[in-house]
Amino acid sequence: MGRERTDGQRACTGGGYSSEDYCPESHAQSSPGSQARRPLEHCSRCRRALTADETAMTKKLVNRGTTVYYCMDCLAEMFDVERKDIEEKIAYYKRMGCTLFQ
Repeated sequence: MGRERTDGQRACTGGGYSSEDYCPESHAQSSPGSQARRPLEHCSRCRRALTADETAMTKKLVNRGTTVYYCMDCLAEMFDVERKDIEEKIAYYKRMGCTLFQ
């Protein structure tokens, strides 16, 4: 569970949030300022906290309307590719201006 902060929000400890909670810390390797207050999602397979890029990639590969998300390692395993292949596709979609990765 999260610990209390002085501003009343729960600080992230890497897990234990419901879908209504927000993670004030960035787990993302994404650009600063992108989705500063997004609902915290967890990988449906391994329960690891997800980055904005992982959430976007799940939507790109699985279905834009999905509510079930996966981390890069689980996506790579599901699609029988290497993690670096997923990372390269994320970089490609960002360069192409895909709105999921903004």
